[in-house]
Amino acid sequence: QRRGVLLIGNSGFGGEPVYVNLYRLYIDENSDPVVKATAIQALARHARAEDAVIIAKQLENKNEQIRIAAAKGLQRIHNPKITDVIWKKLIQEDETSAVRVELAIALGQYSTRDSFEALCSSLDDRELAVNLASADSLRLITGADFGLEAGLWRSWADANPKALRADVPYYYPTFERQLGTLDYLMFWAIPTFEQPGVPAGMRETAPADGAPQNEFGNLGEKG
Repeated sequence: QRRGVLLIGNSGFGGEPVYVNLYRLYIDENSDPVVKATAIQALARHARAEDAVIIAKQLENKNEQIRIAAAKGLQRIHNPKITDVIWKKLIQEDETSAVRVELAIALGQYSTRDSFEALCSSLDDRELAVNLASADSLRLITGADFGLEAGLWRSWADANPKALRADVPYYYPTFERQLGTLDYLMFWAIPTFEQPGVPAGMRETAPADGAPQNEFGNLGEKG
């Protein structure tokens, strides 16, 4: 099932309504965490804004792999209704750093004071990866840069009524690696990588189910 969902999600027809509904069904009802995580990835790629609610519910799943997939998926969908879910989960002390890194990245598309405060709090996290992801998102929602100094960020925001900006573009991150010699030797199948893009719901016109969102198709490793 996992391989089937991955192949369909990567395909040019993976956004057809019948398959999008299948991803939603697997997220809600499939008990295999690997299949569920893959379905989250597929739905996030072909999602509409309202699908963020479905994916956000999986942040409470007991399986870390599923929570990571959900956090990454929310980077690709813009829906202000789930902002509170993201920032509250980000500052949850018993959450793993792997999940919190992805949540910090996702908050880079929400220029709200609550998001700002949560990101500032995460600058004091014990994990450097969480600190750096939070600082990057703070730069995105403010256009300023005070590094990892939470106190400076807060002082500046308190003194600047227009600190939060919605005009700094946000693009969801994607995986890319440097091609090696073996890749070029297999000239008939040179890998292509998905490029960063604007989240669904943030685009001027959200695509209908089945509409292609980009020309690339990698959701993860093939095989």
